[in-house]
This record gives sequence, structure tokens and C-alpha cells, in this order.
Amino acid sequence: MSAADHLRKRTDSWAQEFIRQQEHDGARRITCWEGGGFRAFVGYEPYGSGDYRWHVSVSRHDGEVPTWDDIASIVHRLRPGVPMVIGIPPRSQWMSVPGIEVLHAIQVRDEHLTERWKHEATMRREEK
Repeated sequence: MSAADHLRKRTDSWAQEFIRQQEHDGARRITCWEGGGFRAFVGYEPYGSGDYRWHVSVSRHDGEVPTWDDIASIVHRLRPGVPMVIGIPPRSQWMSVPGIEVLHAIQVRDEHLTERWKHEATMRREEK
């Protein structure tokens, strides 16, 4: 079984494992999902006056940092089609809870960046 197949198998149960929904700190919706050894919080949150964006926080139950494949698979399953970035703020602004390593993916609205991603994907497909 490939690594991608293994990850898909680990996260296939997410749709059935919705935990709760709540409002918190101005967010219109926060949902918690668990499955395959992971927990994810999905929020539609304010990032300025009238600017709401999707935010997905992913952690592993064993306390380790989620891998790139883990977070990419989970974010694509929970918010398919939404372009996201994983921010790397200064260490003093990290949002993790001590003992629980969390990665945060936040919806990006940078048209130049998303157009660049589309262009590069097209170039890679044409090279094959």
C-alpha cells in the first residue's frame, strides 16, 4: 500500500466522525472532526471587517507535528477547492497549545498567488 493510500485509509472515516459545532470569538462556525489519529477544527472566522475566511487547525492524537501529507489530505477532505496556506509566523505568535503540536491552514485570497499555483500546475501537466 502506498503512503497516499495509507493516509487516505486513515482519514476516510472523517465524514462520520463529526464531534461538535460551536461559535467562538467572532467565528461564525467552528466544527471539530476526529478520525485516523487526528483532530481538526474548521472555522469560518473574521480576518478584518466583513472578511471571513476558512481556518483549519490540525493536530495528531500522539502530540507529534502533522506531516505535510497529513495536513494536505485533511484540509482537502474538509474544505475541498478552497486555496489555503500554512502560515509560519514568528515563534512568539505561534498558536499551538503546549504539548499539542497544531498546524493551521488559512484560506488565502491572494489572486496573484492562486493564479501562479494554477499556472505552475498547468506547466507540470504539459511537461508529462
